Amino acid sequence: MGAIKETDGRRLRRESSRRQVIAAMLDLVREGTIQPRAEDVALRSGVGLRTVFRLFNDMESLYREMMIALRGQIETPRTAPLTETDPLRRLEELVRRRAEIFQIIEPFQRSALALRHGSVFLKEDHARLFGMLRKSLVLNIAGPDTLAPPLFESLDAIMGIEFWLRLRDDQGLSPEQTTTAILAAARAILAAGGWPRGQDDR
Repeated sequence: MGAIKETDGRRLRRESSRRQVIAAMLDLVREGTIQPRAEDVALRSGVGLRTVFRLFNDMESLYREMMIALRGQIETPRTAPLTETDPLRRLEELVRRRAEIFQIIEPFQRSALALRHGSVFLKEDHARLFGMLRKSLVLNIAGPDTLAPPLFESLDAIMGIEFWLRLRDDQGLSPEQTTTAILAAARAILAAGGWPRGQDDR
């Protein structure tokens, strides 16, 4: 019985340390540290450096856990169905929903962008996010079968995280200004395609 309790105690301490390390990694990136070092994570979490590397084989595996934890934070806004039925209001709802998500993930996307070239997981995670956003656009607004393909590809691009970061980082816009700019661009692209169309025209 004593051996079982000791084993359970070690397991609980290990899980607690894992949570502390992941939380520290999230906090550091959220605060603007693009590439936290293992030493930074250990110091912030209160967990020894050796323990960090016992829990995570390398920084790649720590980034993996960080991104998995981040997915949980955006699950509700990502999966909640849109409520508007009017096409233009529905577009605005989707743009604002994405703005909510992008404000949460933008520091992590900056970090991932700096490291993606050398990380299989981060490349896969980016492809997953791209696919998720594209699918949502097709399901909720328009797709290449209801909008001319060049216009659809442009719409998909300006409603993605990369364009959001361009407006935020390079053009210095606030989140609300960025949201407004994306909505204006989306409306212009759709208007060029004769959208919104009636149900019979689709």
